[in-house]
Amino acid sequence: MIFALPINTHAMTLSEYIAQYNPEGADEIAGAIYQTSAEYGIDPLFMASVFYVESRFHNSAVSSAGAMGIAQLMPGTADYLQVDPSDPYQNIEGGTRYMKEMLDSQNPNSPYRYNLALASYNAGPGNVNGYAPSYTWDYIETIRQEYDKLKAIIDGNHGTWNVPMPDEYPESPEKQRYKKQRPTKRQRLARAIMQLRRERRLERQEKISPENKS
Repeated sequence: MIFALPINTHAMTLSEYIAQYNPEGADEIAGAIYQTSAEYGIDPLFMASVFYVESRFHNSAVSSAGAMGIAQLMPGTADYLQVDPSDPYQNIEGGTRYMKEMLDSQNPNSPYRYNLALASYNAGPGNVNGYAPSYTWDYIETIRQEYDKLKAIIDGNHGTWNVPMPDEYPESPEKQRYKKQRPTKRQRLARAIMQLRRERRLERQEKISPENKS
């Protein structure tokens, strides 16, 4: 499915912005974002930025990994949240509540709180241990760019998300490598393929080991 880029950049409502991607569900989606964001104390434009990047506001979106709907909830996450991902409101409510959990799991005084929450939402909280993994940086940056755009064109005062990006982390163990030579997408893909091949070799070795032969 191909989604058209927005053609309007003047001040507009969130519903008007969403309508450029999903005209049929724009009012319902915007209303759900405002309602659930208010319920969980999150900037609605922040959540709108997440949902834009995840699905372009389409609840019919399904990723190759099986993530579903506007918030791209994995089946296990939807079960954990006890929501029906096929229902747009429940999908948005579940995604917003899950993001709230990711935010609450971080140090509230940390300037990196939103980055780490986004990395957890994207990669799973078990893969985020004090810093955002490098493979989540593009995701975080894309959401930040979308958020900055929404702040400029959506009517109203929705708060501020001023957080440093991964290359600004003073204590990040990957700071210097990221700043000096951030891997390209092709390099990251090559590394992922090499890792997959290593894992497959290990699987084959385990299958032919003496313990498995007996």
